[in-house]
Amino acid sequence: MPYKDPEQKRAHSAAYYQTHKEELKEYDKVRNKKWREANKEKKLASNKSWFEAHPNYQATHMRDRRQTPEYKAYTQTEEYKELAKKHTRTYLLKLANELSTTTRGLKAKLKAWSLLIREKDNYRCTICKCTDNLHAHHILPKQYFRDLFWNKDNGETLCKDCHVGRHMLLNDLKKIYEKTLLPYGRSS
Repeated sequence: MPYKDPEQKRAHSAAYYQTHKEELKEYDKVRNKKWREANKEKKLASNKSWFEAHPNYQATHMRDRRQTPEYKAYTQTEEYKELAKKHTRTYLLKLANELSTTTRGLKAKLKAWSLLIREKDNYRCTICKCTDNLHAHHILPKQYFRDLFWNKDNGETLCKDCHVGRHMLLNDLKKIYEKTLLPYGRSS
């Protein structure tokens, strides 16, 4: 039914929306979900190609984002703390299953190993020699060298910044390995 007066059309639309609000919201949810499912692969491919073209974006962006006052304030909220606990729990459960132990036992062992490593290095970062915000780092990645997981010779003390830098370096080396050496080692 065509309206000559735009005000009349707006009033009719508002009234229709009020009477069918829930149905319209549900329809939008279903339509958006179908669209996301239909375009999922296209979106993933687009994201992948963009991140390949900008390899340092994620690390630099996250490092810059963590410096902002808004992010620092967000880390103090209950929402952030709950999310961090959830991710830690998920990681510990996965690790505990792989190492055939309980999460409580794993936490205690990791804490003890971390303390042992820090004591070994006299509570100093092995790279920059600072003494604050220290982490225990597995030299050979624990995901590949499970038998060296608890070995104290496979650990070093790093400050937070050096630890992040070391992991970024390891990720770069992993990408180089996967692109260059790995294809030649595979048997077809």
